[in-house]
Amino acid sequence: MKKTLRRLTAEILCGLQHLHSLQIVHRDLKPENILLDNAGHVKIADFGLSAMCVNECYRVTSWVGTPGYMAPEVYYQSPYYYPADYFSFGIIVYEMALGEHPYYTEQENEEQLVARMSPCHPIYHGTWTFTCMNSYADFYVLTKSNVRTRCAISDHTLSSRVLTGKR
Repeated sequence: MKKTLRRLTAEILCGLQHLHSLQIVHRDLKPENILLDNAGHVKIADFGLSAMCVNECYRVTSWVGTPGYMAPEVYYQSPYYYPADYFSFGIIVYEMALGEHPYYTEQENEEQLVARMSPCHPIYHGTWTFTCMNSYADFYVLTKSNVRTRCAISDHTLSSRVLTGKR
């Protein structure tokens, strides 16, 4: 299970890094847009909402995507660029590791979900073990609202940690 999770996470991360190197922000990253080919390799799909020529100097402000996976800056239409994708990525990895969304409960509506995500008050799931927390703490940090933190954690050190499984 851990090897599969690590491989899928690494492949999604490599795909995102490639998109971002081309100055493309996906803006609707969610499990439904992560596909597997016949060999079990990841394919990122559905670029209908993506934005091109986006970087730290040229940011976008449009409200697009799926609310449960939107970074707070996207939801509130603040200027954003590629770290918004890493917020979504962090939620996806959290879900793959634990089987639950870090913010969503079935009793909440969209407004309550966004209110929980904006100050980043994730729900603590009892299945979050010390081992899982140690291995995937970086992805939990990706679900934080601080864009600078997401930029710092999404650099090459995260790639190497994912690929080797070492902190």
